[in-house]
Amino acid sequence: MTNDDLEALVTCFCEMGLSYEEFCNALRGSSRDVKPLKRLIGNPYASSIDSWLLKVGIALIAFPDPTVTDVIGSILVAVGLAKRRMRQLTMADISIEFRDVTKSLGSIRQELSYCLV
Repeated sequence: MTNDDLEALVTCFCEMGLSYEEFCNALRGSSRDVKPLKRLIGNPYASSIDSWLLKVGIALIAFPDPTVTDVIGSILVAVGLAKRRMRQLTMADISIEFRDVTKSLGSIRQELSYCLV
């Protein structure tokens, strides 16, 4: 390789490094812009944060000991439900609720069609 070829190769590598740096900066900026949206969109497959409170509370109520487990279970269920209500509404919650309402409306419609027949 001649000196001219080496200079061209070094110039090409410098330009490639700059383009990678620009790409990384753009990606970092877009991820910084999108991060607040994650809280609003939510994760439809994630279990709720407070679900363990409800599970333990219901288990304590369903399988009572001779002690005060039913009172403790009731308290855990109440705290879990209160914590669930304080959670911010997300887009995933809206889509899940829409799907549930659509299913229930379909079942109501089906029941009404059986009653009319």
